[in-house]
Amino acid sequence: PVKWVSEETYYFKTSKYIDDLREHIEENPDFVLPKSRRNEVLSFIDSGVEDVSVSRTAFEWGVKVPGDEKHVVYVWFDALINYLSGIGYHPDEKKQKPEFKKFWPADVHIIGKDILKFHAVTWPAMLMALELPLPKMVFAHGFLTIGGEKISKSRGKVIDPHDLIDKYGADAVRYFFMSEFTFGLDGEYTEESMIKRINADLANDLGNLVHRTANMMKKYFDSTVPAPPPPAEENVKLMQMGGNELEGLIKWASSGIKEDLHKLDFRMALSKIWSIIKFLNRYIENRAPWALQKEGKEEELSYVMYVLAEGIRIVAQLMFPFMPETAEKIWEQLGMTENFDRIEDIDYEKMPLEFGRMPKINFSMTEPLFPRIEDK
Repeated sequence: PVKWVSEETYYFKTSKYIDDLREHIEENPDFVLPKSRRNEVLSFIDSGVEDVSVSRTAFEWGVKVPGDEKHVVYVWFDALINYLSGIGYHPDEKKQKPEFKKFWPADVHIIGKDILKFHAVTWPAMLMALELPLPKMVFAHGFLTIGGEKISKSRGKVIDPHDLIDKYGADAVRYFFMSEFTFGLDGEYTEESMIKRINADLANDLGNLVHRTANMMKKYFDSTVPAPPPPAEENVKLMQMGGNELEGLIKWASSGIKEDLHKLDFRMALSKIWSIIKFLNRYIENRAPWALQKEGKEEELSYVMYVLAEGIRIVAQLMFPFMPETAEKIWEQLGMTENFDRIEDIDYEKMPLEFGRMPKINFSMTEPLFPRIEDK
């Protein structure tokens, strides 16, 4: 039978700060994302938030409550404080570590949807009590599922990422999980869907684009990318062969990706990069470099090949945060041999995102970036 017991406890007065928290969430629409989770938090607040029990007397292990050491601080309250203590917070500003001033307020807390209440209600209320700034964003991610069930070791529903990386490569695995699912929602994993995505997007779309372009560059120009064309106003005819359209697409994609990344919408950001890749693949078919070469249209052929190489260069730069190994392989093919460990290391004066800034370089042939995976 159930035995009911009572115990003395200290409470944190969450209710004291709840009106200020609601106002903060309403005035900062990106404070809790995705939007569905923001609505969930507001609904929880409106249903009535009780004060939180933060101490126990039934056991001795734990952080003692100052001034009343028969109590220990217990569950969530002490755990949340680690976000501050771990980076050197101290009530006396002079005693705070440099790490605290560097890392707080946090740009984003990425947490599981099952612990949203603690991070979007209890934790901000605690920070308000301390008169400290709140994190800029709390983002609640969904769960990966297999057969409709949450991944669980006890149930044997497990994906070993090391096995996937050994089999398909880190970039391919990273790309699949960021492009297949909307970050913030649940996602159903199957290896079949991973193979399908790798073959369609990486082997076919990206891999074939780079390989075909390098092959044609070798065949028509001895692997040397033709010189950039004159400015658009001096070369209207050539720019009407796709340069203007690609330039506009690049501007739209690069500006949109910044907003997507701010909201951790990796799927949407990658879709913008792939819109450029798909444009370039269509461009090959529509402009038919092989026909231009056969007809002796050297100026048009040079321009078309320049557009392809320039588009691929910019694609590599845009995908670098998502697929760094692949981006570096493309840069190596283009003769851009600098090594980049961080996106901040890219010299955008030498490698600008604007169309039409590519120097005259070689586009060498290599093995396909992503060999097609044959179904067993």
